[in-house]
Formats: sequence, C-alpha cells, structure tokens
Amino acid sequence: MTFSKISKRTKAVTKNMAFFSKYDIHFCVDKILWIYIRGTNGLVSCNYIMTWNEKLDGKIEEEKCLGRISRRAYKYSENPIEEWKQLCIYVLDIFKKETINFLQMRMDAFVDQNVSIINFLKSNVKSVDGCYLLQWYPIQGRR
Repeated sequence: MTFSKISKRTKAVTKNMAFFSKYDIHFCVDKILWIYIRGTNGLVSCNYIMTWNEKLDGKIEEEKCLGRISRRAYKYSENPIEEWKQLCIYVLDIFKKETINFLQMRMDAFVDQNVSIINFLKSNVKSVDGCYLLQWYPIQGRR
C-alpha cells in the first residue's frame, strides 16, 4: 500500500467503498514513526514506516507466514514527524476513519515534539480504542 502513488480515481473509488470497517489502524511514535493497517481477518497487514535512512526509501518487504501476509513500506524523510502527520491524515481520510484502534507513543522518543504530536492527534483523531504511553529512560532528577 503506497498511498502516495495511487491515482486520484483509485483514491475516489476507495473512499466510496464500504470496506473501511474491515481494517484496524494503529499509529506509533517510537524511535521510528509508523502506521500499521491490518485487515480485521488478520490475514494481511501493512506497516508504513518513516525512516532517516535514505537507502531504505521506497523499499518494500513482504513476509508470508501461516497464510498471513505482512508488508513493510519505507519512506525516507528529512522531517519524518511532519510527513508522518500528513500520512496519518491521508490514511484516516482514505479509510473514512475518525478513530484509530491503537496508539503507542514513547514519550522520550521525540521529547521536543511531544506537544506537537499530542495536539495533532487531539485535532485529527476523535477516539482511540487502545493506548500505550511508554517511557524508556527515567526523567532526570526524579525517582
């Protein structure tokens, strides 16, 4: 699923189909930024991963295991947070979603961007079914 490469016609057809409820959408803010889309039948999933590694740009990996297919698509970005936000909006629009199924955010992954990311989520996502807020390193000066 390379959303940036689909035609306007394909996007319009996709948005008018009634299949959007068959997909789970997960957003993750960690050392990498990714969006995970999984069919609710569990047979197909796609991870869209923002990367700082130019060599990975456009790379697509696919794994098949026990009848399930998992794809990873990599996108290089010099400003991954802003591009991740734009992709989140695009995915929500295509799948006609106002909620996401799962949010995982590591609070110390992008400390200087936490407020921006949270404000983005508050203004673009109405609800989240599952949420994990994590912190890898202890806050300095606190016990």
